[in-house]
Amino acid sequence: MVAVTALAEALKSIVADQLDISPYAFMHVVETLERAGMVDGVQRRGTKIVSFTESVPFHEDLYGRLGQAWSDDEPSQLEQQMLAVVDRLATSPVPAEELETELGLDRGDIPRLLEVGKASELVKGVTLLDGEVLHSPFFGFENPEVLADLLEQHGTGRVAEDLAAVRAHQGLPARRHRLPGPR
Repeated sequence: MVAVTALAEALKSIVADQLDISPYAFMHVVETLERAGMVDGVQRRGTKIVSFTESVPFHEDLYGRLGQAWSDDEPSQLEQQMLAVVDRLATSPVPAEELETELGLDRGDIPRLLEVGKASELVKGVTLLDGEVLHSPFFGFENPEVLADLLEQHGTGRVAEDLAAVRAHQGLPARRHRLPGPR
């Protein structure tokens, strides 16, 4: 059992480093995966998880099962709103003042949502002349200065439209190209 314990501890270190999952959250993450049926045979020694067997499902089923496990935990209204905010910001940036109307959020919850979102780095902001524009690291745009320039020049609506068009036609059409060379 010593080797298994070392493996579980090594996995805790790997997920902390590679996935930014706090070692303090490791047990909760494994328990969530257990409820979702993605790990079983979880062995504990005291409060420590020392081993388990993973059975990660096909990609098509992965997020649905995790989402169902999350819903089964009966998340609070704040947790549900945070998920809605992150999901919206993953699509495209949005001016902070439009977030309330667009998602139907309670105005009183917004400061707390933004505080938690920014502290956890799920929500980031770029300050423009017209106010703050929010985005998420899941949006995939890793250069906020360029993002700020695009939003200043073209506005959030235009950037959102262009991003939607790109998402609708991802990839390049397959073409046969003849490589230049001797004939």
